[in-house]
Amino acid sequence: MKQAVIIGAGIIGCATALQLARRGYRTTNVDKNAEVGSGSTANSCAIVRFSYSTPEGVMLAHEGCHYWLNWPQFLGAPDERGYAKFVQCGHLMLRIDESDRAQVIERYRELGIRFETWDNARIRERLPFMTTESFFPPKPVDDPQFFSDSASEIAGGIFTPDAGYIPDPLLATHNLRRAVEAAGAFSIVLESIPRELGARITSELRIPTIGIGAGPDCDGQVLVIHDLLGLSFGHKPKFTRRYADLGEIISRAAVEYCRDVQQGRFPSDEESYHLPVEHRDVPVAKRG
Repeated sequence: MKQAVIIGAGIIGCATALQLARRGYRTTNVDKNAEVGSGSTANSCAIVRFSYSTPEGVMLAHEGCHYWLNWPQFLGAPDERGYAKFVQCGHLMLRIDESDRAQVIERYRELGIRFETWDNARIRERLPFMTTESFFPPKPVDDPQFFSDSASEIAGGIFTPDAGYIPDPLLATHNLRRAVEAAGAFSIVLESIPRELGARITSELRIPTIGIGAGPDCDGQVLVIHDLLGLSFGHKPKFTRRYADLGEIISRAAVEYCRDVQQGRFPSDEESYHLPVEHRDVPVAKRG
């Protein structure tokens, strides 16, 4: 069976693991956080939009929108916490002038992305809390004119009704975790987290946990070979244990080697190669 190690267990890492597991890979996610989706995923706006700079990015985002619309069916696995919701409220991209975002509109038309062009009156009607004043170009906060009213307006915007956002990206990642487990993921590595969290995650997961600084309650343990053999220098993490001190042995050997070389004791005659006796008197050209 093919194996894959995925660095990170956020929304991208777990989604990658799910697709690989469904293609027959044995996957392992490695993440320093205490729970899936606890890093940048949990702090993201989780916006599902199509305004990307390449055709491939736009198509990938648009395809992802359909997964969100049919999220439970896509996952194919239950989650005791319920499923994340997709709020399809649309996405509005403002325009500085009439030529602004022209490439976006062209790409939407080319790829069949639904969109509407809104003028300022439409923006104020649909989003009455917004101003359509233009504050371009931007000013630093210490500029005397920073809080001044603007004498100009923006040039409307581009609205994509199929876009939206995920209110709980952490739950969405947990959904993916359950789907990955059901699809046959092998394990998850927990690193540098409190023992209590390691025990809790281990009890909740349906696959083995491998701990490295996550306490003794994980299903398995791992150490970096350099830490285990005493080959690491500098900061020593609390969770490491040295079973040998090869670093000291290597350092001592290097010091002795340098001393012998400097004092002419290495290499000795016994440690040197010699010409056959019949060739030892052959003249050798001198340098210079």
